[in-house]
Amino acid sequence: MSLEAENTFRALKDQPLLATHQWWCRLGIHAWHPWKDPVKNRRGAYDYIEQYRVCGHCGKAERRQIAKD
Repeated sequence: MSLEAENTFRALKDQPLLATHQWWCRLGIHAWHPWKDPVKNRRGAYDYIEQYRVCGHCGKAERRQIAKD
């Protein structure tokens, strides 16, 4: 089954879609989804408030640190 057909079935079942690799992603031009809601994570002795986003085509994730407690 092709990736496009698999994603069509997943979309109809309200399941997360599989990432497809696009040519633009190889050049570093990604189709980013909006930033997720901030989450508080603990690393060592510090708490961080972070946000994540992913590319809709290749699945690459990006993280940004908003604040450090």
